Amino acid sequence: MKKILILLSIVFLFGCKENQPTAPVEQAPEATTPAPSPPLSSDAISAIASESAAARVNWKNRGVAPIGYVKGMALAFAKEVCNPNPIVSAVAIGSSDKDVLKYYESQIKEIKAENLSSSMKTYVLLLGLGMRESSGEYCTGRDGSANNIQADTAEGGILQTSYDSRGADPSLAPFFKNYSGKCNLEIFKEGVSCGTSYLKNWGTGADGLAFQKKVKECPSFAVEYAAITTRKLRKHYGPINRMEVEFRKEAVELFTAVEMFVKKNPLICSEL
Repeated sequence: MKKILILLSIVFLFGCKENQPTAPVEQAPEATTPAPSPPLSSDAISAIASESAAARVNWKNRGVAPIGYVKGMALAFAKEVCNPNPIVSAVAIGSSDKDVLKYYESQIKEIKAENLSSSMKTYVLLLGLGMRESSGEYCTGRDGSANNIQADTAEGGILQTSYDSRGADPSLAPFFKNYSGKCNLEIFKEGVSCGTSYLKNWGTGADGLAFQKKVKECPSFAVEYAAITTRKLRKHYGPINRMEVEFRKEAVELFTAVEMFVKKNPLICSEL
């Protein structure tokens, strides 16, 4: 009898346990994928340029630059920050007979900019050079006061470069023929009105004619090409030789802001 009571007690205990309500199992929250950040736009660089003091500089004998010129130059420099050209970014290339940074060394020191990167110093000079050569007008044709009417010697574009400059460095001719970057033509057009006479290309050599056309229709190419040329053949540009180009602190401030933005937002490089 005693054994029976023990067995009944065991059955009762197990039965109670089976009938007890079980605690609900907490479900792990579903994993959520964060929404992707919107892609950065090159408009951010243009905005920096538009709001900069460089956009309001009254350049000597040239006035205020077209806003498209300042924006376009800012974009060209942003691209240089992303992918530095080995010639443009080189600390030193040669004597003052060849390298614009060596030639302008004292002017650079005057505004305490000697510690800037070579790329930035080059683009600061280019901003001033474009105002001397074309008043910031991307479509400018050859210098009518000169006799350069051959396909290789007729200048063109925002920085008034001619195709005979290609001898300055072996990289220049292939750089011209293989260029596939963005031209940013619509940006450089802002604030500029081109006369039909500007669009004429001179001479008969196919490559020289193509070069004149390209520097006017693809201003970003014209800027990048001139950046190399000024470091290797600064004598190609009269305003540089005469030291008429202004090395402005406002340009330093603009390109410093652009550089900081690019380094903080490296994904912008895919948009340039």
